[in-house]
Amino acid sequence: MDTRHDSLEIVNSSNVEESVSSYETKSTRDVMLSPEDTATHFNNVGVALQKCGLKASSNNEAQALSYNERASAAYRTSLKMKKKQFGNSHPTIATTLNNLASVYFSEGHYHCALKYYNKSLDIMTMHLGRNDPNVATIWHNIGDVHRAMQRSNLAIICFERALAIRREYFYECDVRVVRLVLKINALTREKECALLRQDISDEISKIDKLEKEFKNEIEILLSNI
Repeated sequence: MDTRHDSLEIVNSSNVEESVSSYETKSTRDVMLSPEDTATHFNNVGVALQKCGLKASSNNEAQALSYNERASAAYRTSLKMKKKQFGNSHPTIATTLNNLASVYFSEGHYHCALKYYNKSLDIMTMHLGRNDPNVATIWHNIGDVHRAMQRSNLAIICFERALAIRREYFYECDVRVVRLVLKINALTREKECALLRQDISDEISKIDKLEKEFKNEIEILLSNI
């Protein structure tokens, strides 16, 4: 089971569309599929559709939105089938919740994305523990949402939790580790620059105030001559 949806690979559009067609055809044609396999197929349709949406987003916003809507519908169908078969807390449900959250994130619906990422995190943590790589991925995703919402402190906390887990499993030069380190460093620099800008602004305000007071004193002195 892999929930690593924090960095979807943008593949060749024709190949992705072939995958969508293949999965959609298989889901509707193969009546011998088990409910679990059918739910998995719908989840895979959603992943392929999202990749189509990512490919289209740079050229055709309406088409990208259409792909995302279809992806969301596929994930919801998968969730409905999985919940019917496994209940509400099965790990495979967490995977699809994560994927659905990523659709909302790509559309800028950050509160909805957080809602589904948090549900996915709860289920993954319950079944896999707090230090599983899949849990780290969801922390990474949640951090991305907070970063997009300009909640730097919360984003750093989430990225650091993900980083601590990944360092237990991957080398320091692994892209999954490096990407988090870069994000944490970037946010830290942004915070430091913001504080510096505020300090400079405060000093300028003080200088302006002193200058105004000095001018007032000069005017008073001149008026008494």
